[in-house]
Amino acid sequence: MGRWSEEEAEAGSRWGGRRRRILLLAGGVLLGLLLVSLSGDGSLIRLYRSTRQQSALRQEIERLKDENARLRREVEALQHDETRLEEIARLKLGLVRPGEVVYRFLGPARSDAGRGGGPDRR
Repeated sequence: MGRWSEEEAEAGSRWGGRRRRILLLAGGVLLGLLLVSLSGDGSLIRLYRSTRQQSALRQEIERLKDENARLRREVEALQHDETRLEEIARLKLGLVRPGEVVYRFLGPARSDAGRGGGPDRR
């Protein structure tokens, strides 16, 4: 009762060997599928990178849209606001109105003594 006949033992070992081969084959197939999904053109890693890049590009597009809107407002202001145009001409180009007097204040003059090279040094 507790013992198997040789025929039963041989059938069991055949089935155990067959089961082992099936499991190894299934494991190999799964490992192959995993490797294929992680490498190559359609890989999961490439898909993840593409998704991250797409997100970064969308953020950049939004930033550029905001900058475009700001620049359009500035162009509109320059076309219709004389005081803004005059402000830019004065600040960036140094222009003045006729009859205005411009005073320039220079910083203190540097002496040779301040540079460490007194009159005795040649």
